Amino acid sequence: MSVNNVNSISTENLNTIKSKASEITSSSEASIWNEYKQYDVNGNGSIADDIDAMSESDLHSLGKKMGIVSDGVVGDTKQSETTGDCYLLSGINALSETSWGKEAIDEAIEPDGSGGYNVKFYNADGEQETINITADELSANPEKYSSGDVDMKIIEVAAEKFYAAHADEEAYSYKDKNDPLTQGLMEGKTSIIYMLTGSEGHVLQSSKLDENIPPEALSSDRAKLTEASLTEQLLNIAANPDGYASMCSFKKPGFFKRLFGGSKVIPDHGYSISSVVQNNNGGIEAVVLKNPWDSSQEIIMPFDEFQSQVTYFVSHNQNDIF
Repeated sequence: MSVNNVNSISTENLNTIKSKASEITSSSEASIWNEYKQYDVNGNGSIADDIDAMSESDLHSLGKKMGIVSDGVVGDTKQSETTGDCYLLSGINALSETSWGKEAIDEAIEPDGSGGYNVKFYNADGEQETINITADELSANPEKYSSGDVDMKIIEVAAEKFYAAHADEEAYSYKDKNDPLTQGLMEGKTSIIYMLTGSEGHVLQSSKLDENIPPEALSSDRAKLTEASLTEQLLNIAANPDGYASMCSFKKPGFFKRLFGGSKVIPDHGYSISSVVQNNNGGIEAVVLKNPWDSSQEIIMPFDEFQSQVTYFVSHNQNDIF
């Protein structure tokens, strides 16, 4: 996405910027005010009263810093409590851990000049399509989509529209036509990483495949998850962390119940892998994860516990794309 491609600020975005700006003054926490005081043109310790006088470029700059206007980079987000799209959010979070993934996200999103965005996805035939998201579509049903960063929400809304458009095709037939965003895969041609990069992913799985998922939706590179195969993949990530966008899910919620509490954690929930920590002997000490419920938190999971609980591991390799 070109940083010089300045489109008009939608009314919804402008109102959100004004609302957030009213909360930022010189009496705010020093680190916050230092981030925004450049926009205090009249020097009175507030930026809210400067909004209406700002140029289009300055409004975009402020909106990007606040996570309201797209900057092509996915920041911290929280999954909606009403939509089961952890597979998608975890895929985007995993991509965001890598330089090539960030590039793919940035290149996929373009302002449309009318307050909305065009998003480019690969379909199951390997052809790129463009999905347009209007400003009204982006602001509708806020409780349905993630919060915290507009780029994640742009991809979510576009993916939902894309899945709905392809609902009658075999690869997407396992999805609920009435709720195409909920339920999906972190692998194969319906995964968000494939849609953005063309990579189907390398899969290790110990649990039985869902018989309702058509072969066309699954990655062709599949293997049994064993101690040896998992260790090999994790050591590859440790050696070249920027080369892999990886995710996983678990058979039991116990570890995450201790971290998050309550019954929200479910066995089939998807997590992105931020990094792999090695010990002094070169073995694996821990795996660092992010939960799409709150991607600002990193979860350090000891390797022995990770190994005993993980049932599904997907890794997308930079070498498959470039």
